[in-house]
Amino acid sequence: MKDNEKSKEALIRENAELKKKLADATHGLHEEHFKALVQNSTDVIFILSPEGICTYASPPVLSILGYRQDEITGKDLFSYIHSDDRADTWSRFMKAVEDPLRTYSAELRFQHATGKWVFLETVANNQLRNPAINGIVVNSRDITERIWALEAYNESKEFAQSIIDSSMDIIIAVNNDRQITEFNRAAQEAFGYTREEMLGKHVNILYADQSEGDTIHTTTIHDGTCINETVNIKKNGETFRVLLSSSILRNHRGERVGVMGVSHDITDFRRAVEALRESEARFRALAETTSGAIFIGKDGKFFYVNPATCTLSGFSEEELLSLHFWDVAHPDHRDWIRDISGKRMIMNNVPSQYELKVITKNGETRWADVSATIIQYNNQPAVLGTAFDITNHKKNEENLRRKASELQAIFQVQPDLFFRVKSDGTIIDCKSGKTTSILSSPERILGKNIRDIFPDPIGEEALQAIQKVVETRTLVETMYTSSTKTGTGYYEARLLPLHENEVIAIVRDITGKKKTEEELLKAQQLESIGLLAGGIAHDFNNILAAVQGNISLAKLYAAENGLIRRKLADSEKSIDRARELTQQLLTFSIGGAPLKKVSSIYTLLKESVRFYLSGSEIKCVFDIPSPLWLVEIDEGQISQVINNIIINAIHAMPSGGAITISARNIQRDDCNENDREHSFLMKEGDYVMITITDQGIGIDKKHLPKIFDPYFSLKENGTGLGLATSYSIIKKHGGYIDVSSEPGSGTSMFIYLPATKSEEIIEVRDPDTTGSFPGIGTVILMDDDENILEICGEMIRNLGYNIIYSRDGRETIDLYTEHMEYRQKIDAVIMDLTIPGGMGGKECIQRLREIDPKVTAIVSSGYSNDPVMADYREYGFRGVISKPYRVEELSKVLYELIAMQRN
Repeated sequence: MKDNEKSKEALIRENAELKKKLADATHGLHEEHFKALVQNSTDVIFILSPEGICTYASPPVLSILGYRQDEITGKDLFSYIHSDDRADTWSRFMKAVEDPLRTYSAELRFQHATGKWVFLETVANNQLRNPAINGIVVNSRDITERIWALEAYNESKEFAQSIIDSSMDIIIAVNNDRQITEFNRAAQEAFGYTREEMLGKHVNILYADQSEGDTIHTTTIHDGTCINETVNIKKNGETFRVLLSSSILRNHRGERVGVMGVSHDITDFRRAVEALRESEARFRALAETTSGAIFIGKDGKFFYVNPATCTLSGFSEEELLSLHFWDVAHPDHRDWIRDISGKRMIMNNVPSQYELKVITKNGETRWADVSATIIQYNNQPAVLGTAFDITNHKKNEENLRRKASELQAIFQVQPDLFFRVKSDGTIIDCKSGKTTSILSSPERILGKNIRDIFPDPIGEEALQAIQKVVETRTLVETMYTSSTKTGTGYYEARLLPLHENEVIAIVRDITGKKKTEEELLKAQQLESIGLLAGGIAHDFNNILAAVQGNISLAKLYAAENGLIRRKLADSEKSIDRARELTQQLLTFSIGGAPLKKVSSIYTLLKESVRFYLSGSEIKCVFDIPSPLWLVEIDEGQISQVINNIIINAIHAMPSGGAITISARNIQRDDCNENDREHSFLMKEGDYVMITITDQGIGIDKKHLPKIFDPYFSLKENGTGLGLATSYSIIKKHGGYIDVSSEPGSGTSMFIYLPATKSEEIIEVRDPDTTGSFPGIGTVILMDDDENILEICGEMIRNLGYNIIYSRDGRETIDLYTEHMEYRQKIDAVIMDLTIPGGMGGKECIQRLREIDPKVTAIVSSGYSNDPVMADYREYGFRGVISKPYRVEELSKVLYELIAMQRN
């Protein structure tokens, strides 16, 4: 007996050892399979102890929730769940702990590492008995986008209302207190009540048996959905049966806000079913007239179909009786229908009601709500099915989803800010387009009052506009401005009534539009002045040319160091100052162009500022990084711009101070806050930005818009042409200039000049005007001004040249042609660019080049910034000289083009 007992114990030990070896052999394999599954899952997988402590978190916890695995392992996972969701989630979790045979799911809000809330869909599975896991496995999926899509759906409620009202189904929604909040048109027709009568009423008044309403509501809250047949009662006391499908309503935060029910009136259908039980004849009579499809079948084949089934499928009765159920099903559902048809006949647990797609005879896809049950037909078990065409209902659902998606897309692409506010100014929703710069973080202002977001008077004006919309139920449009450190912003707001006490506000930044309009107005003003300035300056230049010529001649005749010569030299200096003023006026003239060359702005800034600040008490600080892009500029004009700004800075600092000059390379899409304010006024490309900042008294805001206006000056003896000239110069260089200033805080001037990638810097030296060069040859002088002809002709003769006078281009062509015929050489032709009422130099040079391609022509004009003067070689000229000019300048030009060419 003892031997037998020992043998039994040995067998038990041997069995235990075998089990252990088997477990050890398979443990690693299972662990590897589990690890591979978890590592490659797109969901977060937690393993929790029965107390809710996290013992394992899969790698996606970092990408989905922002936590590292070691940060959340060992923590109470329920402490991360939103307080409103915690109790319900804990209840479901405890059910999973107590029942290892079922899985439990929940939707909850989980706090992300950044503090925001992430919506998760979780499924809990009890694996406490599994030694390899020993915990509750919780599979969690991020459904935040789905929740926000639901929010977009809720925001399009007004559109949804029209869809709901057009539905043929009875749609009723209630809040958490079971008070009716939605009662569509089909419900009004079915019950005989108006929508106004039912809103706010308890839903139980619609049930013939109010306890049935309580049961349906409780089941829906508990399970999330409920499908049931119920008896409703109309306003006149009549009852009717409906198939009710109810589900929980939640807001965008996942909070339950009520229940919605969709009902089909199945009174006729139920009467038909009851009649079927009493008599097949009565069944046929009713089935033939009902609008719902009714069919009977066995082994997947149709035995009987009513006319509505033929209408739904498009097949005739004879065709349907030769088909299987799945032959009319859509390919997406065909295999599933074939599977459940077989299972239903052997009484397996299969759904009795479902929605599926069918393919009609002509290939059209339609949706059907199908119910099926087992009956006795001809003393044999058969399937009795009913189907209702819900295609329109499905289209309405799809329209709602599509509309919600469209609205979301519109929000994303619009450069606007969308507010939804209450009548008291409380912000209940806010969305912004991707490109809007009005608010950086719209989500931070939810729940705040509009007056807390925008300072007075903007906040108060906005609140008044909101209340006006609520009272009048009309559109209100308003504009407002806002001052920032980068300037003034302009905004346009449109407010529309949404609900009884809610308003939708759409705010758009129109700063760019306003700035562009201001720049256009400024350009138009300068254009008008330019027409006048150009004419005056041209005539004045001719007068100066005569005066300059006479003085130059007088100096030739005066004693070398006599008093008269010194006085004439002083007079020339005065004429130089007058010529500078003329050049300022010419800056405004239309069609002018600077004489550009590739230059280093660094060198120009250093030399100009050093010259202008020489001897002053103003300190200059340079902040110019290297390398700095080159620019193509008229050095004289840009130097004049720098001069004007530096002079203004000196006047703004009577007690001394410092001027900071900085320059840097920028691209239009790489601007900082100041640059972004100006970027819409500049073309795409590279720029060199120059900033000149002083520590002066600053400029009052009311004067800033006029700072570049001609003849506007804040200085007692100012002409008002300095900054206006600077504006025109920079504009003609393809750049932009602007100002920023606060009283008492100094002034900053911003200059943007287009950069060039050229590495060549063309050196142009000033002509040697210390003396004149005598010459020989014949020169034609063409000008319409007799004084110019007389004075300049005498200057040319004094230089040793023969002079021939011409009043316009036609006379010049005749003279040149005549001399060529007699083989008499014309060494040079000096032509005025503009001859009122006659042929000017631009047209004349083309004709002369046809006669003599080697003609030596010099263009002369008071418009020194005319395009022909800037690119004279492109037009066929060999030289250029601007009026008024000295005899030394004329001598050098003629010498270089005549004497040096002969040599």
